[in-house]
Amino acid sequence: VGSLSPCDFFLMRLSCYVMLVVGQNQRVNLNYLFLRALKTRYYHLPGAEPLYRRLREDLIKNIAAQYQRTGKLWENYNGTSGEGRGTAPFTGWTSLILLIMAEIY
Repeated sequence: VGSLSPCDFFLMRLSCYVMLVVGQNQRVNLNYLFLRALKTRYYHLPGAEPLYRRLREDLIKNIAAQYQRTGKLWENYNGTSGEGRGTAPFTGWTSLILLIMAEIY
């Protein structure tokens, strides 16, 4: 999940770091928080379970694919292509993928 909606007025109007990193890229820490909320607070609502499962599976698959391709964990991932971006190797918030895989929220 990117930090800004693709429809957000500011997505393509922000400069440098904010536009390229925050606006268009998937950040594992934000996805972790989103998954935690879906699993622990909203799982009973219609549509929450499939959304949770798809986001979790897509995130795991993408990070694994980028690791296999580059041999590195990345700071963030392109919201469209999934390509690793930013600092690498990066084991900061990207290491949250282990908690996501174990469903520890």
